[in-house]
Amino acid sequence: MRMGKTLIVLTMILIFALSGQLQLRGQTVNVKTDPAFNAFWIKFKSAVARNDKGGVADMTKLPFMLDSKDLDRAGFIKQYSSRLTPKVHSEAHLERAR
Repeated sequence: MRMGKTLIVLTMILIFALSGQLQLRGQTVNVKTDPAFNAFWIKFKSAVARNDKGGVADMTKLPFMLDSKDLDRAGFIKQYSSRLTPKVHSEAHLERAR
């Protein structure tokens, strides 16, 4: 279970790092990213902030491996609330507002 949470945290860090802005010691470094990815990322963060489980599932490559199990769309949605906690939703909401 701990390994699964670690994987989720590492995945979220990677996604935030690729989103175009990286915070280093209070300084922002702008990184150019693909416009298609930026459009996807805006939609994805918005869906997370709205707690739109179906929308997030639709934008996630499935099957999604979690705890050594492949999750289909229904399985992903079932696990959604335990993985994308209110803290993650609020972070996505704050990031969307920037």
